[in-house]
Amino acid sequence: MAAGTVALAIGAALLAGSFVNSRFSRRSEAKATGKGGLFGIIGAALGDATGVSGIYEAATDESVLSGTPLNRSEEERWEGGVGGGIQMVATVFGVRTAFKGKTTVTQDPPLPAGEGFTDPFGNITVSSKGSAADRALVRYHEEVHSFFSPKFRPLRNLRASIRMNGYQRSALLQYVEEALAETRAQMKVNGLKGIPEGVRFPIANGYVTLSQMVTEAAIGTVIYGGIVYGVYVLTEDDSDSSAAGSGGVRLTPAPAGGGSP
Repeated sequence: MAAGTVALAIGAALLAGSFVNSRFSRRSEAKATGKGGLFGIIGAALGDATGVSGIYEAATDESVLSGTPLNRSEEERWEGGVGGGIQMVATVFGVRTAFKGKTTVTQDPPLPAGEGFTDPFGNITVSSKGSAADRALVRYHEEVHSFFSPKFRPLRNLRASIRMNGYQRSALLQYVEEALAETRAQMKVNGLKGIPEGVRFPIANGYVTLSQMVTEAAIGTVIYGGIVYGVYVLTEDDSDSSAAGSGGVRLTPAPAGGGSP
């Protein structure tokens, strides 16, 4: 059994044990104060186990179950709040680990040098060929695609499908993701001088064309005299017309589709 699985099992056992102990103590408090029903006891016990109650009671100096004043010193309240915060962070990371799917990085010798891909779930495959710089560039690039891929198991297939549809159907989304990925890779390997290469990457490598992005950025199209015009909103002063003001609408002939300029 993997060490991560063992740690997760231990964490779950500790969380369950804390809940059970808190449930007994909160039930005693409910009997003593006459406040808090079954669901209140369970909710307070869950809060105790996850650290939420500790933070609340440190802030208010009142019981989260009954509202009874705790009359603790400032030092005791700080200790309770910090302890609750640590407990809550540990719980969040534990839940995240339990529901997060694992991603892999695989080296594939048949792939040409400098090439790689990421599947819809964030698993990376890169070429083992090429120089160290080639391998680093593709690895850093694909890590960005992996970052944007869904990791949590609930509805993972649906979320992966939605993300891929958005990527494939939107030239703007595709440009932004590819430019971010390549710019990050270039900066990690070549420093600041690699930024222009990252910005040019999606168009230079045929992922999208400038005309596709310009057309998608239009808020609509108008056909007049057999010419398709793109409709754009102006957000800056038009220096060519004093009547334009600080905004407006401009009709511009939509560029023809095709390759990059």
